[in-house]
Amino acid sequence: MNDVPASGQIVGESSQSLTTGVGSMPGTSPNEAMTVIAGEVPGLPFLPELPLRGAGSDIIGRTGSLLAEVSSDLNLEPIPTGWRLAGAPTRTMRLARSWLGEDQDLAQEHLSASPGLFKLQVAGPWTLAAGVETGKGALALGDPGLVREISAALVVATTDLLRDMGQRLPNRRLVVQFDEPSLPGVLRGSIPTASGYARFPAVPVAEAAEHLKGGAELPNAVLHCCGDFPFEVGHKAGFAGISLDLTKSVRPWRDEGIGAAVEAGVILHAGVLPALPDLRRTSAETPLDRLTTQGWQRLDALWSRTGLDAERLKDVVVTQSCGMAGASWPQVRAALSAAIQIARRCDTR
Repeated sequence: MNDVPASGQIVGESSQSLTTGVGSMPGTSPNEAMTVIAGEVPGLPFLPELPLRGAGSDIIGRTGSLLAEVSSDLNLEPIPTGWRLAGAPTRTMRLARSWLGEDQDLAQEHLSASPGLFKLQVAGPWTLAAGVETGKGALALGDPGLVREISAALVVATTDLLRDMGQRLPNRRLVVQFDEPSLPGVLRGSIPTASGYARFPAVPVAEAAEHLKGGAELPNAVLHCCGDFPFEVGHKAGFAGISLDLTKSVRPWRDEGIGAAVEAGVILHAGVLPALPDLRRTSAETPLDRLTTQGWQRLDALWSRTGLDAERLKDVVVTQSCGMAGASWPQVRAALSAAIQIARRCDTR
């Protein structure tokens, strides 16, 4: 794999705030998505996900295609309720892997000549376990042995993906984001069983962190969750970065978690921009200016409430609250442009 620091600050010699996207983008054209990313996300470009392509292009299907290369037992097939373990290669997994390879080729074409950073995203083990059924129709979440198998295979699969991408982009340092939208439900005990008549028991924090630890130990690993962010799990697992939605109402427990993480040197991917920006002209400000102002106010207010050193704003990665698969291209470009403007304010604060 290419040379990346094991943890901590990912910007190397740079002391400037960065921008990125969460992962998913609109449309079905990977070339269009990669062209926009290469042009609009200079700080931390990322490998796009295009869920509208079809089954296998979403985060679980894409990650499943990587797991299938580690263990044939972890091949997936689409079902009306989501995904099911197939136990053997499937057409959907082959197609998902082909799409991933196409996206990697385009990233190489657009970015290999220039230095910098590059981010990849995979589904985390708990979101996989909560989103995949066994052959018997029960969620993998109810089988501790299967959860362990998935989490172990995910570390191997992600390491292989990083190695492959590192060979394609030898001048770039890699960041890997583990998407865990289901983790808050796993911790609360609110994930329904396949029948819908019961809920899985809450998973203890220590157990949740243990299954994430292998991924967190990979270079520049970021934990992303657009729900109630599980700070204690992220801390115990040892992630170098956390990515969360900051467009919601102020919550004291969230401020406390962010403050403690930033003080400990964890990189904050601050989702201060909505995933579906409102581009209506409702005031004298342009929509882009309004987005920039509102996003900056969210970040500035967070720093004021937590009392964090203003100098630490330069370590922030400015991003959206969640993926942008449901957005229009004008909304995407506006959100990415606003992120750059906010990052510049971070550097001059």
